[in-house]
Amino acid sequence: MKLDRSRMKRSEFAIPETRSYPIPDRLHARPALDDANRDANPGTRARVRRAVSQKFPELAIDAAHDHLREVSDRRGR
Repeated sequence: MKLDRSRMKRSEFAIPETRSYPIPDRLHARPALDDANRDANPGTRARVRRAVSQKFPELAIDAAHDHLREVSDRRGR
Protein backbone atom coordinates (compact mmCIF):
# COMPACT_ATOMS: atom_id res chain seq x y z
CA MET A 1 0.00 0.00 0.00
CA LYS A 2 1.45 3.34 -1.06
CA LEU A 3 1.46 5.97 1.67
CA ASP A 4 1.01 9.70 1.17
CA ARG A 5 3.95 10.76 3.31
CA SER A 6 3.08 14.44 3.02
CA ARG A 7 -0.14 13.82 4.98
CA MET A 8 1.45 11.70 7.68
CA LYS A 9 2.36 13.04 11.12
CA ARG A 10 6.02 13.06 12.11
CA SER A 11 5.19 10.60 14.88
CA GLU A 12 4.28 8.03 12.23
CA PHE A 13 7.91 7.69 11.14
CA ALA A 14 10.67 5.73 12.84
CA ILE A 15 13.02 8.61 12.00
CA PRO A 16 10.80 11.69 12.08
CA GLU A 17 13.41 14.34 11.26
CA THR A 18 13.94 12.85 7.78
CA ARG A 19 10.43 11.33 7.54
CA SER A 20 12.04 7.94 6.95
CA TYR A 21 10.72 4.45 7.66
CA PRO A 22 6.98 5.05 7.97
CA ILE A 23 5.33 3.04 10.74
CA PRO A 24 1.75 4.33 10.94
CA ASP A 25 0.45 0.84 11.72
CA ARG A 26 1.58 -2.73 12.33
CA LEU A 27 1.23 -3.52 8.63
CA HIS A 28 3.99 -1.01 7.84
CA ALA A 29 6.25 -1.82 10.81
CA ARG A 30 7.51 -5.05 9.26
CA PRO A 31 8.56 -3.56 5.91
CA ALA A 32 10.17 -0.58 7.68
CA LEU A 33 12.34 -2.92 9.71
CA ASP A 34 13.17 -5.03 6.65
CA ASP A 35 14.15 -1.91 4.70
CA ALA A 36 16.34 -0.68 7.55
CA ASN A 37 18.07 -4.04 7.78
CA ARG A 38 18.91 -4.01 4.07
CA ASP A 39 19.79 -0.37 3.53
CA ALA A 40 20.81 1.30 6.75
CA ASN A 41 23.80 1.56 8.99
CA PRO A 42 23.73 -0.06 12.46
CA GLY A 43 22.65 3.15 14.18
CA THR A 44 19.67 3.59 11.90
CA ARG A 45 18.70 -0.05 12.29
CA ALA A 46 18.74 0.39 16.06
CA ARG A 47 16.57 3.52 15.85
CA VAL A 48 14.01 1.79 13.65
CA ARG A 49 13.91 -1.25 15.96
CA ARG A 50 13.48 1.01 18.98
CA ALA A 51 10.71 3.06 17.34
CA VAL A 52 8.81 -0.05 16.28
CA SER A 53 9.13 -1.57 19.75
CA GLN A 54 7.92 1.61 21.43
CA LYS A 55 4.99 2.18 19.11
CA PHE A 56 3.92 -1.47 18.92
CA PRO A 57 4.84 -3.16 22.21
CA GLU A 58 2.84 -6.21 21.18
CA LEU A 59 5.54 -6.85 18.58
CA ALA A 60 8.94 -8.04 19.69
CA ILE A 61 12.21 -7.65 17.87
CA ASP A 62 14.19 -10.82 17.44
CA ALA A 63 17.59 -9.13 17.72
CA ALA A 64 19.47 -12.24 16.66
CA HIS A 65 17.70 -12.24 13.32
CA ASP A 66 16.72 -8.55 13.07
CA HIS A 67 13.10 -9.26 12.31
CA LEU A 68 9.78 -8.84 14.03
CA ARG A 69 7.80 -11.59 15.61
CA GLU A 70 4.48 -11.27 17.32
CA VAL A 71 4.40 -11.88 21.03
CA SER A 72 1.66 -14.33 21.79
CA ASP A 73 -0.14 -14.22 25.07
CA ARG A 74 -0.27 -17.84 26.16
CA ARG A 75 -2.40 -17.24 29.25
CA GLY A 76 -5.62 -19.18 29.13
CA ARG A 77 -4.57 -21.30 26.18
